[in-house]
Amino acid sequence: MGDISSAKEEYMNKIHLSIKRLLLENIVTIKDSSEDVFKVMKDIDIFVSANREQEAFGRTLIEAQARGVPVVATRVGGVVENVIDEETGLLCEPNNPADMADKILRYIREPELIKRMAINARSNVEEKYSLEQMMIKTLEVYSDILNMKKILIFKISALGDIILAVPSIRAIRKNFRNATIKVLVDYRFREILEKCPYIDEIIACDLKSRDTGIGFLKLAGRLRSEDFDLSVDFQNNRKSHILSVLSMIPERYGFDNRKCSFLINRKISLPKNVVGPVDQQALVLGLLGITGIEENLELWTDMVNEEWAKKYLQKIWTIKGQKLVGLSISASRKWETKNWGVSQLSELAEMLAREKNIRVILFGAEEDMQDAKKFLKKTDVKVIDVVGKTTLAQCVSLMKKCDALVTGDSALMHMAAAINVPFVSIFGPTSPERHLPPAEKYKVLYKRIKCSPCYKPTCSRKMECLKGIKPREVFDALMELL
Repeated sequence: MGDISSAKEEYMNKIHLSIKRLLLENIVTIKDSSEDVFKVMKDIDIFVSANREQEAFGRTLIEAQARGVPVVATRVGGVVENVIDEETGLLCEPNNPADMADKILRYIREPELIKRMAINARSNVEEKYSLEQMMIKTLEVYSDILNMKKILIFKISALGDIILAVPSIRAIRKNFRNATIKVLVDYRFREILEKCPYIDEIIACDLKSRDTGIGFLKLAGRLRSEDFDLSVDFQNNRKSHILSVLSMIPERYGFDNRKCSFLINRKISLPKNVVGPVDQQALVLGLLGITGIEENLELWTDMVNEEWAKKYLQKIWTIKGQKLVGLSISASRKWETKNWGVSQLSELAEMLAREKNIRVILFGAEEDMQDAKKFLKKTDVKVIDVVGKTTLAQCVSLMKKCDALVTGDSALMHMAAAINVPFVSIFGPTSPERHLPPAEKYKVLYKRIKCSPCYKPTCSRKMECLKGIKPREVFDALMELL
């Protein structure tokens, strides 16, 4: 059986020639697909499907089973969903004529098998492919498509905040399993989410250079073309709110924070009491009916970067079994009040090397390289300096090799929490209660003085809160963790 009218003439000529050569003209009949299938099936004792390639569904098999004709089919693709071997038909291996012949002869030798297969197959067809069932299934498909949301998450910057958004992104995926989820993120940080299993696509932007002025409008046009159903704004600033409106997203979720938040039509007020970063995002998700968020952070690495980190440490002659402690050279270039200081860090590095034979690895971004040079001049300790020398993915893989990390209120603190590396965090102008990431093993050093927390990038009091934390205190905290 087949569509003879659309078949290639040369191919049909080969079939007819083969029939003549094998003297099968009085035995083989070629039926066109335009003929009444019900009448054709009435004259068939056994139906054989001899496909060698993967079959997506196998409609002719269903037609035979509906007519009560026993079937033999090759074990390919979707065929096995409807021909259950020894129950609704007999399966044979493709490209094995002897196996196929044996299965056909079984029907001839075992008349009771024909009856049993015919009854089972007919029941299977009635259960799955009745007109009513097909209508119900078709409507379910249309309903699923209509309910398949397209969601845009705004989490443009900064690196630490993007890491903190992972539990919320995970919760959105859990509650919208069939949705298409995309995240708008600064191009500098896209690498941190490239292997995130909860999103379908990263949309990279550059709101400081490329995507300003006309570029900003082009970005809005790009987002508008996606036809998103809703947006969840974890950035919550003027630009993200304006973008959500220009993108013509009908449901826009975020905080009522007076930063053009009148553009958000599904909003909640910022909490008056101090809450952690994940709990704060959970308030927005509550508007979507999402509750019970799992707070643990996640980051993803691959074998390439894991192997790179391993070979890098071997190359710079780390001793097997020696403890490795990471130091964050700077918490922020904009907030000098967050930076503990090069002198204190170098003194700590010397303590670790002298008293405990611990090797230090210095982490930081490209803009921190001057501070790294100052650090290296202040100490004779053999430090592993990777400041500005790694990609984000390499930095994560290298940090995973550390036994602990010392950091300020920075992205590296969140990174350590996400990969379960113990850390000592030094807080100054900001509040640990508000910014500390969920983590299993950590120590917080925070000197709460009269003006704490001030949330100021500069200080007129010689940074008493931060400078009051001495290297020995950090050393002792590290020893407790190690």
